[in-house]
Amino acid sequence: MLFRSDPGVTLYGIVSSAVRYTSNIDARHHDQLALVSGGMVGSRFGLKGSEDLGGGNRAIFQLESGFGSDTGQASYNSFFGRQAWVGLSGDWGSLTFGRQYNALNNIGWAFNPLAQGWGVFWSDPVYIGGDIFFQDYRINNSVVYQRTVGPFSVQLDYGAGEQPGSMNHGTTLGGGVKFTSRVEATYVLRYDRDTAAGIQRFAGTFGPYDLSSGNGTPRIRGNWQNTLDFGDYTISATAYYVGRIKEVATDQGNLSTSCAANLYKVAASAPGYEKFCYVNSFINVDLNQTFRVGDDFTFFLNVKNLLDARAPVAPAAYASAPNFLTTWHYAGLIGRQFRAGATFRF
Repeated sequence: MLFRSDPGVTLYGIVSSAVRYTSNIDARHHDQLALVSGGMVGSRFGLKGSEDLGGGNRAIFQLESGFGSDTGQASYNSFFGRQAWVGLSGDWGSLTFGRQYNALNNIGWAFNPLAQGWGVFWSDPVYIGGDIFFQDYRINNSVVYQRTVGPFSVQLDYGAGEQPGSMNHGTTLGGGVKFTSRVEATYVLRYDRDTAAGIQRFAGTFGPYDLSSGNGTPRIRGNWQNTLDFGDYTISATAYYVGRIKEVATDQGNLSTSCAANLYKVAASAPGYEKFCYVNSFINVDLNQTFRVGDDFTFFLNVKNLLDARAPVAPAAYASAPNFLTTWHYAGLIGRQFRAGATFRF
């Protein structure tokens, strides 16, 4: 639920309730039917906003209150118990003051596997002093610095104890670093063709041999991308992976997928015939850079196959492309490439 009362202010909220039935709630065979708040997430409402200060800087704030949708009582023994802070933000990051989430929440628990795409993170939130695990991942009287550059996010936070006679009692000091990147992977569970002669199994092999021009169906493929964005300059590296492929094809007159059925026709009695059973896996990396001169003009510099990876040999490849699988390993046949150019929008 979102309402806008001012161009820079947003009123938002969630109301969540559920009916809960519990059997044998007191271990005496007594059941309970209850209306509870927060069936999936906690109910809340809040205000957040920002104001442009010029020079790329903004004044920002957020006030968020939690409440029980079943009784109307405020959560966390405070009206704005979830969040209450004000601060500044810009290209340098953000600096905020008030009651806010610590790095244990923003860094250590920030992974969302249900978000669009799939990401991984590494984090190391560290805390000194204070009862951090009894503060519900929020710090009162705190100063928090946050910044994100490409896949890296950092947070440093300090919570003043404000205890008379002591500068340290109740004080917390902590922070964390998070690395987030994009990973995509494909795993072929089955790829079969049912024929009168039997079932032809293609996953992870050179099959279907004729249909794929001898390039087959690798069982595992994937890519891993990381990007650093510095405003007008962006650099991105993407690694591509193709798993090993078995040099057999069940649509070539033999339904067996054993190494003895390899298409290179090396007899199982020959020394080292297993070497002709698989085409090795292949990894190559591309590097892309863009330099934005203005809203409509951009230079780019791309390096394909940055590490000059060589394509693995495939002795049983199709006759039109002997010894190599051009569909999956083309970058390794060409070698390192450099491309530079410009894009103009009008």
